[in-house]
Amino acid sequence: MSTLSERLKLAIQKAGVSKSDLAKACGVKPASVSDWLSGKSKSMRAPIAQKAAEFLNVSLIWLSTGEGTPESGSNVSPARLKLKKVPLITFTQAGFLTDNGQLRDPSICIDQGDYILVDEDMPDGTLGVVVEGDSMEPEFHEGDIIVIDPSLSPQPGDFVIAKRICPYSDSVESTFKKYRPKQYDENGNLEYDLIPLNPDYPSLNSKRDKLSITGILVEHRRKFRRR
Repeated sequence: MSTLSERLKLAIQKAGVSKSDLAKACGVKPASVSDWLSGKSKSMRAPIAQKAAEFLNVSLIWLSTGEGTPESGSNVSPARLKLKKVPLITFTQAGFLTDNGQLRDPSICIDQGDYILVDEDMPDGTLGVVVEGDSMEPEFHEGDIIVIDPSLSPQPGDFVIAKRICPYSDSVESTFKKYRPKQYDENGNLEYDLIPLNPDYPSLNSKRDKLSITGILVEHRRKFRRR
């Protein structure tokens, strides 16, 4: 099978799962799965392909390239997928990103071993951030890793990292929330809310809380308890 679409359709059929099941397992939106199946997207990023292969119980190499057979035994050889290191930071460190969402010296994190691997075609400036707290449960749990692209502009429903001025100390802190645009103010600036998924937490407002968006979620890596 020469296309990702063909291979994915076969794997989904054999696994007996739905498109929404696959989207949830890969940490992507259902629209992304639809794009793979229709042929609009002809490839997957390496970490997402790994999740899809594991969920569908097929070979990573076969799913990604068409080489070999669908049997999952060949998943041990992902060398053909090109990966690169990006910094892995905490929410506290995310509060010190520049206005365009960049770390001032990302090589320090990587040299210290604080990094994750992402697909090589992810843009420069991509970051991994460790989720803290429970304001985004049940979708995101403390200890999960979110991959942030600072080069994107937010769209309604996106999950974003933003900087805000702490009302208690005037220090800069970071927050991770769902983006909801509202209206343009008298100066032509778009006002927006940042919404927690946990109803026990309040929403933030760009005008009231002096928010500045520094990156958009593009991947979600969840940790599961070892048994």
